[in-house]
Amino acid sequence: QASMGSVFRMPVFYQDLLPILTQAKAEKVPIHAALLEGKNVYKTRLPKQGYLIIGNEGKGISTAIVDIQPSPVYIAPAAHSKAESLNAAIATAVLLSAAHGNSF
Repeated sequence: QASMGSVFRMPVFYQDLLPILTQAKAEKVPIHAALLEGKNVYKTRLPKQGYLIIGNEGKGISTAIVDIQPSPVYIAPAAHSKAESLNAAIATAVLLSAAHGNSF
């Protein structure tokens, strides 16, 4: 509800990520992706610059993007957590917070 109406006041751009990420990979720009089979983001040092790919809540990250082999990271659940998943916004916030604390 907080964002209702805001979307109509902000410019929205749609861009195909695959060419951008392919070029970034060729230029050795770090690319990380939130994937279940990744490294624990709390135990991983992420660079201050690069790309962090977050998937759609229903479909995840596209196969085409996974095929460029980004470095996978995941959010390890707390020992007592019963949550099965996080929505994309919450996952992004957690990953960016962890990256900020574990960056070089």
